[in-house]
Amino acid sequence: MTKRFAFALIFFLFTFSFCLVAQSTQFGVVRLKVRYKSAEGTKDLPRKRFFLIPGSLEQNRSLVDKIKAGAGGSRECYYRSHGASTALINWLKDNDCETLYCRGIEEKYVAGPDAVPEFKKPFEQALNELKNREVARRWLTNYLPPEIRSGFYDERQKTIQTLL
Repeated sequence: MTKRFAFALIFFLFTFSFCLVAQSTQFGVVRLKVRYKSAEGTKDLPRKRFFLIPGSLEQNRSLVDKIKAGAGGSRECYYRSHGASTALINWLKDNDCETLYCRGIEEKYVAGPDAVPEFKKPFEQALNELKNREVARRWLTNYLPPEIRSGFYDERQKTIQTLL
């Protein structure tokens, strides 16, 4: 009987300790928030991606020149060329996003005066399949075409891979 008790105790302690470790392990993103003062007051600089590349500026001069030469178009230019509405472009800009996955899509962007036209049809399709309004709203990005969903980000990643 004591072996069973010891085994059960060890099993539960192991499970409990694993749960504690799993809950305390956190992953995150380092965000550098830069503010500057201007005539209009204090402003935040927009979010920018940055990459750490080994070596000095002189050692990487050819890479820097390639990056400057092929910088590519802006987020707005990309989405306009793919037929995005002004409402979608404003949503991306307001949320500082390169893809539709970067923020959750709130209810007000699916229906009502602030609704984004690109979200309406995919939301209805998701609602039809998933039968739950909240779940459909959270999953509606999967019902959008890839070039709208993450095309700008994908193009940027291809460019980076080509440069490197």
